[in-house]
Amino acid sequence: MLELGVYPDLARLRAASGVPKHIRRVCAGLHARADVRLSLLANADELEHARAALPDRWLRAEAAIYAARTRWMKASWSALGRPTYETLGGCGEWLYLPADGFVPTVRARLAATVHDLYRLDAPAPGERRGDHRRTALRLGLVYRQLARRADRVLAVSRFTADRLIERLGVPARRIRVVHNGVDPVFFERSRAAGGRAVAERFGLEAGRYLLHVGGLTPKKNARCLLDAWAASDLAGRGVRLVAVGAHRPELAARAERTGGVLLPGAVDDECLADLYAAAALVVLPSWYEGFGIPALEALAAGTPVVLADIPAFREIAGEHAEYLAPDDPQAWARAWRRALARDRAPDAARAGRRHADRYRWERCVERVLEAIGGCDDD
Repeated sequence: MLELGVYPDLARLRAASGVPKHIRRVCAGLHARADVRLSLLANADELEHARAALPDRWLRAEAAIYAARTRWMKASWSALGRPTYETLGGCGEWLYLPADGFVPTVRARLAATVHDLYRLDAPAPGERRGDHRRTALRLGLVYRQLARRADRVLAVSRFTADRLIERLGVPARRIRVVHNGVDPVFFERSRAAGGRAVAERFGLEAGRYLLHVGGLTPKKNARCLLDAWAASDLAGRGVRLVAVGAHRPELAARAERTGGVLLPGAVDDECLADLYAAAALVVLPSWYEGFGIPALEALAAGTPVVLADIPAFREIAGEHAEYLAPDDPQAWARAWRRALARDRAPDAARAGRRHADRYRWERCVERVLEAIGGCDDD
């Protein structure tokens, strides 16, 4: 029986993005294992506020609770290396951190998942450089502590693993690539069922909208998305652009001034599955990604995808997507018009689903445990 402590960083579960999804799915999978006894490390207030959103088995788990504000605790962990996991009452053989964090340990071995190094790499065009620099300084301490002290660093992609080696000098022997997964709901929704649902909820017509998932932000390259949408003139043909997620206010305001754009905000996976299934095309022009869960979710739904030509997308989607330069809105506009002028290719949809089926959360959990269990082999 593996005694495994987990620090799930509960405050991050409030967001609707890939990292909170990873935390939920991996922690739930670890909790369900008969060969793992899982305990939590959590802030008292955050645990109380998260009760309604957490599975009962999480709440029944043994927990080491701290009262200090998490923001202060994180600063102390990364800058001072204290208080340690054991000082806070943790007793696991391992402490696992699923979301780009660092907690010092004395006896327990430490494993952490790193999703990307965006904040250490160059900011995307349109990013507030002061904000980026301050976040880079804060997270730089976290990542450098992990580089020195983690027994195992899990990277969600080969691209992120390479950045850990190149940027932080993490020895390759301590890194394991553990890809994210895709939920079953995205494979199960039919185009017809999705079409009925989006028509009722949003007034959308199946096959007559483009879908962007991840929010309008500089990192997701909202400027290119909106420039391409204006250049495409698709709004004049009755096509809509649907952008799901949390948006920068100034970018949301620009989108609302642009004809044909729908901003439904954050939606649950059931609704998102409907939107994927009935979309004509999923478009993701990101400047930077560590993985790209929406690309796989779209493929699972059988929907064509157009992606930015960046390393993580190439790694994850392979030959099952069209790739374009993230700085060429005119090319994106032309690609959208071409895609809407042709019917969906059933063979391509089936191949995309088969590809996405290789990425399951169950496999992700297995790989996490394999990475920890094989640490003595290094």
